[in-house]
Amino acid sequence: MSQNYELRVSCLTANGDGINATVSVNARGLPSLDVFRVEVLIPRYEDGTIEYYEKEAMRKAADIISSVNCDINKAA
Repeated sequence: MSQNYELRVSCLTANGDGINATVSVNARGLPSLDVFRVEVLIPRYEDGTIEYYEKEAMRKAADIISSVNCDINKAA
C-alpha cells in the first residue's frame, strides 16, 4: 500500500530550553499544498543537529496524528 501523505518540517525555532517545530502534512501528489500543520516542542539537546530536531519533530508529529486518529475512530 502506497503512502498518500508525507511529513515535512517547515520551520524550526529556538525557544529557551526547547526547539519549536512546525511539521506540515502534505499530499504526495501536491507537495506544495499543506493538508494541515502540527506544532511540536522538542527539548533542546546540547549536541543536537538540525537533522536530529527534524527527525524528532516528525516522530512527535506522527505520534500526535496517530493518537488523534485513534480518538476519532473511537468516536465515530
